[in-house]
Amino acid sequence: MPDLSIIIPTANRQDYAVVAAKVIAWACPEAEIVFSDSSRDDGLHRMLREAGIPADRLVYVRQPHAIDVVSNFNRAAEAATGRWMMFLGDDDCIGPRIMDVVRWADRNNVDSVVSYGNQFHAVYYWPGVKSRYFGEGYSARLNINAFSGRARPLDALKEVQSALRNFGAGLGWMARAYHGLVHRSVFETIQQRHGAMFGGVSPDIYSGTLISMLSNKPAIVEWPFVLPGASPKSMAGHGAARTDRAELWTHPHTAPFKGLQWDPLIPEFYSPTVVWSFSFKQAVDVLGDKRLQPNLALLYARSFLYDWDHRGATEDAVRAWSRDRGAVAAHMAVGAEMAMEGGRFAAKVVRRLGRMIRPPSGSSSIGNLQDIDAAYRALDELTRRDFQLHLD
Repeated sequence: MPDLSIIIPTANRQDYAVVAAKVIAWACPEAEIVFSDSSRDDGLHRMLREAGIPADRLVYVRQPHAIDVVSNFNRAAEAATGRWMMFLGDDDCIGPRIMDVVRWADRNNVDSVVSYGNQFHAVYYWPGVKSRYFGEGYSARLNINAFSGRARPLDALKEVQSALRNFGAGLGWMARAYHGLVHRSVFETIQQRHGAMFGGVSPDIYSGTLISMLSNKPAIVEWPFVLPGASPKSMAGHGAARTDRAELWTHPHTAPFKGLQWDPLIPEFYSPTVVWSFSFKQAVDVLGDKRLQPNLALLYARSFLYDWDHRGATEDAVRAWSRDRGAVAAHMAVGAEMAMEGGRFAAKVVRRLGRMIRPPSGSSSIGNLQDIDAAYRALDELTRRDFQLHLD
């Protein structure tokens, strides 16, 4: 059994995936590399062999092209054999000293590890990524934010409840398999109790909820042992360009889901906030834990404020919510969240402007990095020189 499985569900982004595999094979010889490929053709398998990825470390599983992303993640998980599991996007990569984190977790009986919260420690923007506000300023660039390098316990229930109060904004400090580490024992517990680790339409949100609530000893290690990437073809790249809004059932991410029953309490259109919220609520419903209550009023407020073109879908969801709460109470709650969101938005703008004028201490940026291999090597050199990993 390998110590670690690096698992990459992929579709039609072979050039990015091969580079990531080469970095993993070179930098982490203990790892099994698993690809679950739903591309239009099977060229990736040939490219991986030509790149010299050792056959005894590579697991390649071919999937139907029309498969949805959640099914692809679940099938990828079933193909992995490692004691520890980490899922990556095909334009992501591992970060430096990941096996140090795995060995520390083994010594301390930790069964899930998260690296970052609401802000990446490091993120790489592939060439061609465009920002709505900064144009090509992010392209071929590695951005690094300060991190402590220290480990600490994770209060998983507190973090799940915090993310539910900020419903639709992401995982916060929740444990996770996507960009995080999860022990096989947690994966097997989830399979036994709930059938699969991934669900909803956003596998990272759904699985993160189940992992957080079913891990026995989760932990935070503030160190970039994962290197997220954003490419022109990725959802992160579309988010940077603000081109990630669409009709729900025609969007490339959600269109492959066949027979999906949409929750009437979630607005029926595509945006990151909406699909995260749907997946988060699906996980909460599966767990059946009354301590976990999504802040639906905040979701509706943000949908009205930032996605006004889809206000009809939001109004339908508010009406469905009103059947239990009452129309007056529901609309007052949404109105209150809209007022508070205005203040939060203004504060966010001020923070971003402040970071542009005076970048936070410890942050840096390295440009002219043409792929994630170059970004990994730059991050490895930077961490060796300027940061320390404080374990035990």
